[in-house]
Order: sequence, then C-alpha cells, then structure tokens
Amino acid sequence: MRLPKGYGQIIKLSGKRRRPYAVRMEIEEQQSDGTWIRKTKYLEYFGKRSEALDWLARYNAGVEVDVRPQIDTIPTFTDVYKGFMEWYQAKNPDASKSALQAYSTAYNKSTDLYPRKFNSLRTSDLQAIISSHSHQSKNTVNNFIKLFHGMYKYAGMNDLIDKDYSRFVFVECTDPEEEKHKIFTDEEIASCWKAQA
Repeated sequence: MRLPKGYGQIIKLSGKRRRPYAVRMEIEEQQSDGTWIRKTKYLEYFGKRSEALDWLARYNAGVEVDVRPQIDTIPTFTDVYKGFMEWYQAKNPDASKSALQAYSTAYNKSTDLYPRKFNSLRTSDLQAIISSHSHQSKNTVNNFIKLFHGMYKYAGMNDLIDKDYSRFVFVECTDPEEEKHKIFTDEEIASCWKAQA
C-alpha cells in the first residue's frame, strides 16, 4: 500500500532485527550558508508493520506519540552531572561546602564515564569506578555511591533513564585508618614457638 506524499514512509530493514519496520520522514534542513537540503529522518522502529502504520497515523493526526531521542540528544554522564549539581544546589541552597566538594571530587575521579551516554551505563561501569578506588577510605568510596545515587535520582525525575543501576553498587574497600588485625606480642610469639617444639 502506497502512502500519501508527505505522510511518511514505512520500510522493512534488512537482516534479522527485533524491530525491522522503520518509520521515516523526508525533512528540509537549513544549512549554515542559508541553503536548504532534504534529509531522511528515521523516527521510530517496530516489530510489525501494523504497529508502524498505527503510530504513523497518530503522528500525522497530531496525537502525542513516543519518539526515541536521537543519539546526539542523549545526555552524557557529564551532562547529567551538571544538571544534577544545578538541581541539588537549587534544592539545597544551604548545602555545606564539604558536601559540594565531596560530589565534585567523586566526579573528578570518574573520568572514564565522562563521554558515555548516561542511559548506556550499567552497574558494572559504576562498580568499576568504585573498585578502582577501593584502597581509599570508606568515606571516599561512599562519596562515589552518593554521587551516583543523586545523579540517577535526577535522571529518573527527568525521564532520562528506565532503570536505576546505582542501586546495585556496593562498597568494597579497606579504610586505611582501620586496624586490619591485632599484632601478636613477643610473649605470644614465644608461646607459639614453645608449643611447636
């Protein structure tokens, strides 16, 4: 069935895909030099052609439909951190400098996550950051967990994620100030040697 001009297209993509039917539109986009070019924009993907037709009909009727964000509009870890810090400071105008510094320090030590799309992160990515600092104090490691919890709360409030992976991270560290074991006295060592003889 041929769809009306300007209505949009539904095409079946090649290969084995979970959602092979793509809805696409021809759009005009203005370039920096003032000229206009026509581009094909893919809007959504479906498992069945009938689902794609229904979605396209609602889209053309002006009914609100879910549209997946384009990859370049999905925020990175850094984008979410900046948004979280603005929100946190607006919500807590009397937040202590030490609390803000704790978030900042944890963020500064999470450089591997900076360019990552936030919704692509998983528990293992967060845990890797925590594990790489497990030789530091519990306080330091807990700051990572507080930061991740805060960022995921902010992301959830803004519909940036489907699942909070920060709930599954755990502390695996030894506090350098914590005594690992009690040292044997000279008398106890002598007693052990005597018992072995």
